[in-house]
Amino acid sequence: MYREQKKFDDLEFTKIPELKPENWRRLSETERVYVLQKCSDAICKYENRPKDFVTAYDFESSNRNAIYIPDSNEIKISRKIIAEPTPYRAFEMLVHESMHGYTWHAVHNKGFHKNETDVKEWKEGIKNYEQDSKNDFSYNTNEVETPSKNIGKLFAGWLEKEDKEQRQTQGQTPPSEIPSTTSWAKEEEKQLLGNKKNVIDITIKYILTSPDYNLEAKADNLAIHLKDGEASVINKKTEEEIHARPVDYKGLPVTIYSKYDPEKNNFQLTLNNIDRENKLAPNLLEVAAITGQIEADKLSKLNRSNQTSTTRWTNEQDKQLLKHTGTEKVIKDLLNKDEVKAEAQKNVLVIELKNGEALVRNKETREEIYKCKIPANTSPVKIATKYSPQKDEFQVVLNTKDRENFKEIAPDKSLSSAEERIKNRKRGHSR
Repeated sequence: MYREQKKFDDLEFTKIPELKPENWRRLSETERVYVLQKCSDAICKYENRPKDFVTAYDFESSNRNAIYIPDSNEIKISRKIIAEPTPYRAFEMLVHESMHGYTWHAVHNKGFHKNETDVKEWKEGIKNYEQDSKNDFSYNTNEVETPSKNIGKLFAGWLEKEDKEQRQTQGQTPPSEIPSTTSWAKEEEKQLLGNKKNVIDITIKYILTSPDYNLEAKADNLAIHLKDGEASVINKKTEEEIHARPVDYKGLPVTIYSKYDPEKNNFQLTLNNIDRENKLAPNLLEVAAITGQIEADKLSKLNRSNQTSTTRWTNEQDKQLLKHTGTEKVIKDLLNKDEVKAEAQKNVLVIELKNGEALVRNKETREEIYKCKIPANTSPVKIATKYSPQKDEFQVVLNTKDRENFKEIAPDKSLSSAEERIKNRKRGHSR
């Protein structure tokens, strides 16, 4: 215990201002990772071993919080952990995985760690790690997992304890103990935040419950704007910007209002009427929110550009002829690419698929507008499109020559067979 305490004190983590909750909440994900990287660099330098590289990561399993990858000296920490309003769990994961880095380096570098008994145990733990991971008891008692877990919890506990003691000495209230809560007035509005919900929720909660803005927020004087990776706190009456901070949000600009309920000590969050109407279209459920800074017609145009247009074959027979070739998906993907969609809506495009490549041209000038690789088994054809703005739909049609070629091919044949039939027919060897 003494050795770990000395190490913690020597590294002076408590003097890092960004590890204070009130400062941590102001940081974007990128900035938080940078802070964790600084901590990691200090640990590796103290331990006299190669540096580790810290990244934020989306793990498929909800049970996975972090991982150390020895081949690349990489520490991956769950984005959900990094997005938390206090730094303690992210810091715990960093120290935990950093200890894995230390044990791995000690096992593979003779003489690095002086206690050979430790090294022998760690070597056994690394050897059995994969097998032990299949059983909770074995995993928690594994020779490299146990010291990593212990030191992570110790360091995070000391960091939090030191912060609380400093606050008590200075007569401050920890941000985590500010009593106000936040909730969305309508569940459907909350859903509009999509995969950025956690980051935005934390940002809003921090602003509304922060001592700097709490009184103004309770007077219902504030609006929160999210735009271009920045959150701005605006006085609704004077339109004066009170505060701005970076936030990891990309999407259409967002404006969020809050209404304070003194009985519940709760802030209810809402979108304004114009934004709500624009954002509740089925194709826009992943758009984060709204703006009061942009004209309604311009906002509508932005909304339409973010929708996914539909596609359909003008001739059902054309669709059947290419049913098994993957052509339909390729066309749909092409027509919804930003580079292609605007030109396609003018009805000036022709799409050529050939030899594993898609080429989009202007029908009149033959100018190349877009080119990309596609699955090799996609049929070699030329396709024209016609756009219907009322339905936001592209009608797709094969050119006459290709239709005639494909009519002779059985629908259930593979593409390679189809291509061979066409080649043979042109050579006069049709079977």
